[in-house]
Amino acid sequence: MKLLRALPPEEAEQFLALSVDPDLVRDDCGNFERYGGVSRAESCAERVKILNGILKDSIAGFHRFYNFTSKGFLRVGYNYNYDGGGPPFDGVGYITVTDVVRGHFGEAGGPV
Repeated sequence: MKLLRALPPEEAEQFLALSVDPDLVRDDCGNFERYGGVSRAESCAERVKILNGILKDSIAGFHRFYNFTSKGFLRVGYNYNYDGGGPPFDGVGYITVTDVVRGHFGEAGGPV
């Protein structure tokens, strides 16, 4: 996973507020759209649209927000071969909320 930029202050504020939104935090990493048998797509659509807009400019190969975790991580779908080093391969990646805001990886050195 490659980070492309630090978030501008206004986007960082929005992103951090959304990262603790109870409707967007999931720790079981399951299907975000169906949580407990209830569709979250409509109730969260505008918030997810905002996140997708922020993240598409921040993570190389990004294609979809899934959820935040209570431990400060973000789960996203992205193309592992975003650099053209092979055929497109979409998968799931985890990155800390802090790393997204800063635009670089912290002490751990990379995504989980």
